[in-house]
Formats: sequence, structure tokens, C-alpha cells
Amino acid sequence: MTGEEFLKNYEELMMADTVGGATPEETLKMFVEALRAEDVNLAARYFLLDDEGKGDKWVTYLQEIKDNGLMQKLADDLGRAKVDTESVVSETDYNFVIVNAEGDVVREINMELNEFSGVWKIESL
Repeated sequence: MTGEEFLKNYEELMMADTVGGATPEETLKMFVEALRAEDVNLAARYFLLDDEGKGDKWVTYLQEIKDNGLMQKLADDLGRAKVDTESVVSETDYNFVIVNAEGDVVREINMELNEFSGVWKIESL
């Protein structure tokens, strides 16, 4: 596959990737709801596709969390996420943080706008 063919294929996959919200907050809320329902496949679809247009690593990651009985805890933790006011937020990047009782950041959630389909996706967790 040539570089041009790869790029065309990737853009088509990104355009078809419409699972997500119109805002970062909406995507996070929908993701938390999928976690509460313990729907690994749906939850994984809220993540940004990798360079090959797949999200397989997120299915594996979330299945491990489910197998260890930690889906509800993850949902509870993410439900406490707040906008990261310390980082630069742009029109296509957005960050949330979860802080502990001492005010220390214990988890970051990085979001990115899929500009091909117009939905916000989780880039990293």
C-alpha cells in the first residue's frame, strides 16, 4: 500500500468513526455510561483510532479491567474528572484530570477532536 493509499484509507476510517460526542464532556459522559454498563466493545469505540484505523488495544485494556472487576471503580473515578485548567486547551485538544484528596493529579484524560467526523474521542487515559 502506498503512502497515498494509506492516507486515503485512514481518512475514510476516521470519517466513519462517529461514536462520540459533540463536546469533550459529552464523550466522557457517554464513555462512563458504557463502563457502568460493562460494555467493553462500546467503551472502546470512544477512543481515537490508532494509525491503522483500529482500537484493538483499548478493547484488550478494558477487558482486563472488566475481568479484574474494576469497571465500576473506573467509571466512578472518571465521573469525578474535572477540566484541566493548567494545560493549554485548543479547539481540537482537551484535557481532564482526576485529583485525590490532597489535590494531586492521579489520572489524566486527553481528548482529541476527530476532525473528519466531528466527534470528540479519548486519545489517552
